[in-house]
Amino acid sequence: MRLKLARASHTASHISYIRCGMKPHYTLLLILLTLAGLKGQERPTFISPIGGEIRLSGTFGELRSNHFHTGIDIKSRDGRGGDPILAAADGYLERIRISAVGYGRAIYIAHPNGYSTVYAHLDRFHPDIESRISDFQKKHHSAHFDLYPLAESWCVARGDTIGFMGNSGSSAGPHLHFEVRHTESETPINPLHWHFPYQKGSKPYARKLILYQFTDGGGVLQERTYTLVNHMGDFKPRAGKLKVPPGRYGWAIQAIHPFNRWRNKNGLYALESYVNGTLHYAVCMDSLPFHLNRYINAHVDYPLYCGTKQSTHSLFARPHQEASCLRFDGERGTVLVLDSSSHRIEMELSGIEGTTSKVEFVLEGRSPESAPKPEPKSGEQVSPFQTYRYSDNYISFTAPSQTFYSSHPIRISSVCEIQNSQLLPTATVETDCHPFHKRAELRFTQATEWPDSLRDKVFVGRFDGGRWIDVGGGWEDDDFVVWINQEGDYRMCLPGPPPEIQTRMNTVRPGQRAFFQVKPQTESAFRIKDIRINIFYRNHFLPYSYDKKYQRVGFDVPIDWTARDTLKIVVSDRWGQSSTYHLLANGLNK
Repeated sequence: MRLKLARASHTASHISYIRCGMKPHYTLLLILLTLAGLKGQERPTFISPIGGEIRLSGTFGELRSNHFHTGIDIKSRDGRGGDPILAAADGYLERIRISAVGYGRAIYIAHPNGYSTVYAHLDRFHPDIESRISDFQKKHHSAHFDLYPLAESWCVARGDTIGFMGNSGSSAGPHLHFEVRHTESETPINPLHWHFPYQKGSKPYARKLILYQFTDGGGVLQERTYTLVNHMGDFKPRAGKLKVPPGRYGWAIQAIHPFNRWRNKNGLYALESYVNGTLHYAVCMDSLPFHLNRYINAHVDYPLYCGTKQSTHSLFARPHQEASCLRFDGERGTVLVLDSSSHRIEMELSGIEGTTSKVEFVLEGRSPESAPKPEPKSGEQVSPFQTYRYSDNYISFTAPSQTFYSSHPIRISSVCEIQNSQLLPTATVETDCHPFHKRAELRFTQATEWPDSLRDKVFVGRFDGGRWIDVGGGWEDDDFVVWINQEGDYRMCLPGPPPEIQTRMNTVRPGQRAFFQVKPQTESAFRIKDIRINIFYRNHFLPYSYDKKYQRVGFDVPIDWTARDTLKIVVSDRWGQSSTYHLLANGLNK
């Protein structure tokens, strides 16, 4: 829900509000920032958002699941959270977001110099903000908001406490996710260019080298992995000279930037690849526009990540790949190795504070007679530059041009079973762990027999972890259509019973924090955005928080709660099915 906050009086406030004397002026519209450009431009002064030295548990541009990390992660002083979070500079609150996933409880501040700062995964806001947010939650009967206050109506001063460090949203532990963005373009910029005080990292450390031989279509013909040996701070494969069959090659590196005496194995700031002394390819984590963020799945070795959760930096660009952090030559970072030719490869790995390490090896072509022939992979070849189509008796599948990053095999099939007189086709899409960049259309064409009483309840589920995860879908005439972005098994499903509260609360006291869990009663798992929770006390909505990691709802029992009072809790899903519970002084009853 997106709402505009009305102007409100700032009297009796504990935040030292200041008068925003001028609207933000945007001196530069920067989609792509280079290190030299950042050092050359005048930047505003930001203070540390925790008021002192920063210990980093995550760096800008770090490789994450399906995205580059667009900020820095700041550790709690004691590991438990609750640290006061400060406004980094004068400005006004341009956005306040509360979500069960993603950034959790987050504040966005616009500054009068064209930049914004973001503070995410907060445990709670400043009491003045909490009070006003609570009013909106009660008014709109929703715990989750995306609020955009009127410009300059809610001002803060540099150093004001705006919230407290927490673990809300998609967070794995108490920390602050902090971002600096260009306000107009919303492009995240590496916050460490603002020279915050932070504990510096050690030299980058390289672990593995992966060498790829490519087909003419840009697919991977074969790959080899080499363990790297540390030699006085620099790294080499044991052989030093790698003899390979003639062909086109690219390489990837698995490396980390250690912080806090190796307790945190963070991401690199920059990588450069040289062939025979000439810069061939470069990666530099200065800025990361959100619309290019999904290209991380082309930057890493995605099949390797799927199998091992190990991330690598590719020092070549796949046929369909963009990213603002990349620079490459006309060969897109690859090199053509001929029989008896030799190429000296050097890579420089850098931390943002200037620490560097090198990786060196030699590629030497050998005659094809001695080269092992790779096993061909089954399936049709799909090209990133052509639309791919498949159909059979039960389904059709269409992947538009540029759905995939490179050529690779794809296998699609379907089976159909009958349950309660209904045809339930299951589609299987296999890409050998190659990622989707865009969604592909999956159409169930044998759906005409569904009665009108069930048509509004049908959804497509993807099998994961022993259950069918709801991925949506909708009717187009007599076909049921869903757009998918990953391989797997998909089938048409019907919802089971409504979700229920599974945690029993035996005693409740006024003013205490109470918790319960919400879970589905069926193998078909719900999407959290499709579950609605309402808690009523004396016929008034009671604000609550939701922790998706534990499927846990928390709320404050009213201070005037008595043994005669009842809290009404209603949990419903997107199909209108609901369960109602009554919380009495002696526990929870359905």
